[in-house]
Amino acid sequence: MFKTKKEMEDFFKENKLSRLFHENSKFTYWPRGKKMPYEVVEKIHYKEYPRFKRIPLPIKFSKKTSLERILEKRRSIRNFNKKKLSLSDISKFLFYSFGITKVITKGNWDSARRTYPSAGGRYPLEVYPIVFHSKDIESGVYHYEVKSHSLELLKEGNFMLQILENIHGQRWVENCSMIILISAVFDRTQAKYEERGYRFILMETGEVLQNVSLMSTALGLGSCAIGGFIDNNLNKFLELDEKEESVINFIVVG
Repeated sequence: MFKTKKEMEDFFKENKLSRLFHENSKFTYWPRGKKMPYEVVEKIHYKEYPRFKRIPLPIKFSKKTSLERILEKRRSIRNFNKKKLSLSDISKFLFYSFGITKVITKGNWDSARRTYPSAGGRYPLEVYPIVFHSKDIESGVYHYEVKSHSLELLKEGNFMLQILENIHGQRWVENCSMIILISAVFDRTQAKYEERGYRFILMETGEVLQNVSLMSTALGLGSCAIGGFIDNNLNKFLELDEKEESVINFIVVG
């Protein structure tokens, strides 16, 4: 079908259905949505097979690991108190949520492995912490530079107003200590896995959100993921190319 590698790359770059889906599933305004019956939108449904044999599983375990205790405590928290985070807390939080734990071949960053799985080791996600309250560093928008485990200050200042304008007035966010914006650089994964790669990117986003949530609990903090935001406004705020790199999720910490 394709005569050259460039011809194939150009075709997939211009004709990705996943990119079309991504663009069409962005919020550009706050939809009102039609009212649905309680049974549809509020009641939680569970699947069962009542005709088949059921084996009860034990739930009282003799000894719980620290991870088990953290998993039991994990909740989405929306009540914050403007706690000032230390640089040590921020460092530990970012390292265990997103950081590089091993470089298999010394000096070869392509062989680096992180605290979460990534399809093909492609690691398409980028992390942008927005710090509001810290004992040790100024408020501002940062980029987590994973190779050197450091923060790059992109914009100094308090940008809470800009955030609130793009999350439909969820004012409970105002008292948080930090927000993590997570973006995806699509072609890191899709250059290898093409359309299937978009699924992998979404899976990976869920994996890092769980890391963030568990680390928040371990550090005595709260967190809550937010899926409702005006995509392109946040992309412009971070000065991202919306087609090549786009904000894909957002989690509040405090």
